[in-house]
Amino acid sequence: MNQGAAMIVWKNEPGRTARCPACAARDNQTLRLRVTSPLTGDTLSLYTCAGCGSHFYDPFVPLASEALYTDRHIQYYVEVGAGIGSILQPLISLRLAPGSRRFLDVGCGFGFALDFAAHVLGWSAVGVEPSRMGTAGKAALGAAISNDYLENIPALKASRLDVVFTSEVLEHVGDPAAFGDLLASRLAPGGVLILGTPNAEMVSPETDAASLLGILSPHFHTVLFSEQALRQLLDRFAFEHVHVGRSGHQLIAHASHRPFRLEPLPRRDPLVILKYLMDAAGRLAGQPSVMIGFLYRAMIRATHLGLFPLGASIGPSLRRAVSTAYGLDLDDLTAVAARLEAATDFEDLGGRLPYCLFGIYYGLGMAALQVEKNPARAIGCFDLGFTACQRFLDISLENFAAAAHLLWNMRLQGGVARIKAGDAAGARRVLKEIFAAETDPSPYRGITPPPHVLEQARAMG
Repeated sequence: MNQGAAMIVWKNEPGRTARCPACAARDNQTLRLRVTSPLTGDTLSLYTCAGCGSHFYDPFVPLASEALYTDRHIQYYVEVGAGIGSILQPLISLRLAPGSRRFLDVGCGFGFALDFAAHVLGWSAVGVEPSRMGTAGKAALGAAISNDYLENIPALKASRLDVVFTSEVLEHVGDPAAFGDLLASRLAPGGVLILGTPNAEMVSPETDAASLLGILSPHFHTVLFSEQALRQLLDRFAFEHVHVGRSGHQLIAHASHRPFRLEPLPRRDPLVILKYLMDAAGRLAGQPSVMIGFLYRAMIRATHLGLFPLGASIGPSLRRAVSTAYGLDLDDLTAVAARLEAATDFEDLGGRLPYCLFGIYYGLGMAALQVEKNPARAIGCFDLGFTACQRFLDISLENFAAAAHLLWNMRLQGGVARIKAGDAAGARRVLKEIFAAETDPSPYRGITPPPHVLEQARAMG
């Protein structure tokens, strides 16, 4: 599959006629933007609904889902693509009384929520996923995944579940009301429905390009819900208790006919996810790509939490997993750089290197800087990680939002390491590059340094 350049042209032209899948309004719609698909080169039109504020494509031009479920795309999803933390947070924040629960994940993908629900929450967890992603997850995780659509599974037609969950699915369906009715019909009395879907408010020039392309996903997302539209959808089913919140780029809705309790994520909850990631890596040690994905996420999460010794302790296991899967020594920076330079496209990249390579070097660099007290090693990791971020974004901007988010923090930490190594001139060069990108980010796919990086860079300079 060839992936070309994506281009977004903002239009904001009112007075158009187009039907919104979220609320069925047709008149006085606004042509919000046109986006060129990086997959096909086609240009699609995205509208903003005057009735509910959602965004939608008209006409919607679907692409066969099989095109996204090659072995390489499954590998990508497992190693870096799945936002496991954002998938699990709506489950963790729902505080149910102790006891087993019947849990259904509709459109469960690889099955990470099922795995967490079964192994951490102790729930009886089943999922449905019609794509090859579900087949792969069932084999890898041992999860109870049916490879079909929910309405086609006789065993689930009469089931009534305590928690029905769907994440990153609603935006793909052509008839959201019918899909919502299907989900609501599977709830037990007092059961809770959880919906996660991209937030229409994030379709903005202020959203970074990599994240925006992931939200737009031309050919795959049909409608991007506003909070108003999501509430209207849930109102159709007469839920008496509804909560709609925001998490990152998502809207998260919890709904039930009976009261339920949500809690803001306390400090312990990130540690719950971290422990799950580490336990799962040990449990699935015989599957290198799956293990790499869990270890990478655990190392990054530990690093972001400031648990640098724990992050450093994950490094040896990650090195061994990468060596097993790719025949590559992560400490041989020259060999890694050569493979990185040789990668030609998305499919080829995954045959040479883990899709989370850039994040691995961020974690290894922070371990070298904070735990090993080895700034020279840290410089090597951060520099290669920065190069990897750029290369990955050149190959597929829409797939590597995580690289976009790490890019300038990686560069900043390289400057910190240079200061600690006594290389003041090198640190100044790094800071100059960061400041220059604030006004001209074109060499970096339009990705500007975020405010916290600029603030720290100014404090250093």
